[in-house]
Amino acid sequence: MPEESGLQLLAKLKKSRRTQHIPILMLTGYDDKEYRALSSEEYADYYIVKPSSPTAISEKIEKALKESSVSPPPLLARICRW
Repeated sequence: MPEESGLQLLAKLKKSRRTQHIPILMLTGYDDKEYRALSSEEYADYYIVKPSSPTAISEKIEKALKESSVSPPPLLARICRW
């Protein structure tokens, strides 16, 4: 991302009252243990390393939405078999 890092964006989302309740799934190419630990502990609710199957990603989205108070948009609900 040209303006800021992914971690900076995650920090802003988690600190904002408007977005802090939204579950965050981080899809990244970084499989570094320190980066994963920092991302998961501080900001991301789920950490998914690329390449990952569409089924695995769909399952994480489904789990995240079930555990949160956020309702999925209709299209996403159909994709995730909601």
